[in-house]
Amino acid sequence: MIRRTTRVLVVEDDPSISRLLQLELAHRGMEVYPVANGRAALKAVASARPDVVILDILLPGLDGEGVLRALRATGSSLPVIMLTARDGVSDKIRNLRTGADDYLTKPFDIDELVARIGTVLRRAAPNEVIRIGDLEVNLTAHAVRRGSTPINLTAREYDLLTFLAINAPRIMSRDVILDRVWNSPDVDPNVVDVYIGYLRRKIDRAGPTPLIRTVRGVGFTLRNE
Repeated sequence: MIRRTTRVLVVEDDPSISRLLQLELAHRGMEVYPVANGRAALKAVASARPDVVILDILLPGLDGEGVLRALRATGSSLPVIMLTARDGVSDKIRNLRTGADDYLTKPFDIDELVARIGTVLRRAAPNEVIRIGDLEVNLTAHAVRRGSTPINLTAREYDLLTFLAINAPRIMSRDVILDRVWNSPDVDPNVVDVYIGYLRRKIDRAGPTPLIRTVRGVGFTLRNE
C-alpha cells in the first residue's frame, strides 16, 4: 500500500530523530512533512492531507495523546502510529483505546516502522481491489485489468488512475489532481489533460464503454454509466 505519492506527517520534536525519519522515508519514496509540536500537527493534517501520521507522545505544549484525541474527536480515521520512549503496557493500551492504529517504542528499527506504515495503510484502504464496471485496480499487486485484458501503465499513469479510482465517483478538479498526484506548483495544469488522454487510450479503448469522464468546468471522474 506504500506508493510513491504516500504522504507521511512526522510529528517529532527531537531534531535528530525527525531528520532520520525524513531521510529514510523519503529514500523509500514517501513524501514527508515534518512538524515539531502538537498544534502544528493539527494544522498540517488539514494543509498537507497526509495518508498516515507518525506521532511522538512527548511533545511540547499539546502532547501526542492530545493530538490523537483531537483527531478522533473530529471523526477522523486518519491512520496514526504512536512513536515514543514510553514502553509501559498501560500507555500502549490507553493510546490504542484512544484510537491509535499502532504503537512503536524508541529506539526503533526503520524497516519495522516502514512495515507498520504499510500495514495501517492496508487497513485504511477502502478496498484492496477497486472495481468500476469491468475495470479492476488491484492496489496490493499494482495491477490493472479491463475485463480479462491486463493494462500496462507508467508509474504516473497508475498514480492518476488509482487516485481517480479511490475517489470514484466523485469529481476531482485539476488543482486537486495536481496537488495529490504531481505535488508541485510548477507543473503546467495542462499535464493533467495530457495524462487523462493517455489513460483514455489505454483504459477506454480496452473496454466496450468509456469509464473516464470529463465534467466540463469541474474536473474528471471514473464512472460506469
